[in-house]
Amino acid sequence: MNSVVDLAVISTSAATLVDVNSATANYTITETGDEDPTVTLYYGLTDEGQTENWDNSVVLGTNSIGSLSSALSSLIDNTPYFYTVKA
Repeated sequence: MNSVVDLAVISTSAATLVDVNSATANYTITETGDEDPTVTLYYGLTDEGQTENWDNSVVLGTNSIGSLSSALSSLIDNTPYFYTVKA
């Protein structure tokens, strides 16, 4: 018997509180799927898309529907960063 698995729906929005070497990464979970997803934040100096080849990753834990954020610190001064989240 085949079963259908509902997946989480998660998106990012522009970073806020951007400073010389810190920023806040913002994301929204609009659907949790079959259960609250474990979210991982990926960030780095280049956009690695939806792969796991990013310079850094942080497991943010289990999250439910809502707008959420995570502080990024110790970034290289005055350097652009990219980020994404995966559930």
